[in-house]
Amino acid sequence: MNDVAEFSRPQIADEIDLKGLEVSFEADEAERKALAARFELQSLENLSAVLTVNRSDKTGEVEVRGNLSASYIQKCVVTLVPVALLLEETIEAFFGNGCNEQITAEIDVDRPNAPEPIIDNVIDLGELVAQQFAVSIDPYPRAPGAKIPTDGIIFGQKMDQSGENHPFAALRRLK
Repeated sequence: MNDVAEFSRPQIADEIDLKGLEVSFEADEAERKALAARFELQSLENLSAVLTVNRSDKTGEVEVRGNLSASYIQKCVVTLVPVALLLEETIEAFFGNGCNEQITAEIDVDRPNAPEPIIDNVIDLGELVAQQFAVSIDPYPRAPGAKIPTDGIIFGQKMDQSGENHPFAALRRLK
């Protein structure tokens, strides 16, 4: 496994105060090529993010919210022709330093996940964006008008379970 992130944008966690940070960045050509290979895309034309990074005064956790924008090309799953796609996605993530020593009875039901760990006092915002992009990619892209061929397929007809056309008829002869 490759430990080097293709799209690294490290942020020192201690530099994030209660005022927060506004961060925006875009993948360069080498990063786009590496990410396209990682995510098995034909090409990644653009990947950019605008993020707000804040520290919670209650828990000390770091909250990252923002948007990513991407344009990329994938193969159609039906025709294998290139399909150009656009993606606009919201990012929301939380980072913390493990278990808080202070246990509270307050539970935030609106928060979807537990915080990600802050490793070596660094949060990699680029890798966060890359991961969010990866889970947002269309897994079954289709070209406009692409239809799965149904020639020779008969829908709604029951199979003959007793005759020689049964899928396991050859096994019956082995008895």
